[in-house]
Amino acid sequence: MLCARPDSSNVAFMTVVDDTYTGHVESQTAARRTLPGVSIIKMSVGPMDNNAYLLTCAKTGESLLIDAANDPALLVDLVAEQAPKLELIVTTHQHMDHWLALEAVAESTGAPTAAHPLDADALPVKPARLLAGGEVLEVGDLTFDVIHLRGHTPGSVALHCGPPASGPRCSCSPGTACSPAVRGGRQRRRSSIH
Repeated sequence: MLCARPDSSNVAFMTVVDDTYTGHVESQTAARRTLPGVSIIKMSVGPMDNNAYLLTCAKTGESLLIDAANDPALLVDLVAEQAPKLELIVTTHQHMDHWLALEAVAESTGAPTAAHPLDADALPVKPARLLAGGEVLEVGDLTFDVIHLRGHTPGSVALHCGPPASGPRCSCSPGTACSPAVRGGRQRRRSSIH
């Protein structure tokens, strides 16, 4: 649960992250799911209840924020309290409800931003990094496959986090359902955030 900041008070509030993750979070609340090697915090922000995801490497503490969607003060507080080593902010697509807090969060944290080149021009912050399908991002010991999703917007992307594994894998994008990943013979470009 997140304690909302009163508009007229100078009392500092701390972001409280619920560790009983069920997959659902109420507006302006956050929940954590801890998996081997990674902590995933999902926060619901803005009047459309968009999700922002903060993924943190358990070993190094380095983090990635996916979609600085809205409520910049809440996201800045979340990052400051839960992920002081924010390495990158990824915007999944150009729709305004996925980037309303992007400028404020990027400015406050100093973290570089990233998006697909087909959606980059519509964003309020020029991405420091352009993402391509098949690219691999590294944050600490975590790897993220960049998946270019054609259809929702020309440059929509999803990130899949996880080590190569035998058996089924699941690719997820904020706001979409999970589906089995198709890995095939796809070539991957490795790149580091550092």
